[in-house]
Formats: sequence, structure tokens, C-alpha cells
Amino acid sequence: MKIETLITRFKGHCVYCGKMVDPTKPQPHADAPSRDHFIPISRGGSRGSKNTVLACYACNQAKGNMDPRLILFTWLWLNPASFHAAVQKFEPVNGINSSIH
Repeated sequence: MKIETLITRFKGHCVYCGKMVDPTKPQPHADAPSRDHFIPISRGGSRGSKNTVLACYACNQAKGNMDPRLILFTWLWLNPASFHAAVQKFEPVNGINSSIH
């Protein structure tokens, strides 16, 4: 999947930290866009578009092949305010309110 397609699909936001990626920055710049397999291939994830997400290069490198459920739990535990702020940046999807109260 083209990186431009992922940028459009995810409105330019990294799925992990919520910040905007910068398509003008090349990797290994922290803000450069990168493709990530949400469920790592090494943990049974597919190479298909449903398992491919947009991540900033920094988050992609930090995630490595970790299970995303572990990452979510860890980030919520360490800094719930950061997670809440990232979620608020996304618009509701299919009428589902993405706000966390």
C-alpha cells in the first residue's frame, strides 16, 4: 500500500501517538511517515491493507514487533492524558463517537 494512501486514510495522523506525520521528511527522521503492520507479521498478522496503518517513524521503530494490546496498555498506564489527547484529534468513524470520558 502506498504511503500516500495511508496518509489519506489516517488523515495524516500516526495511529500510535496521534501527531501529524511530515511527508516531506525522509526516514529516519522521527516525523517521517511509515507503514506498520498493526499486528506484526511475526505474531501472525497479515500483509493486507486491513493490517497496515500509518505510523510516524519514531513510533514504528519503538513498537518493533510488540503486540499492540501491550503497547496500548502500557501507554494508558504511563500517561493516560496523552492517549486521551490523541483520541480527541480523530473524528467519529461511521457515527461512532471516539471520545473517551
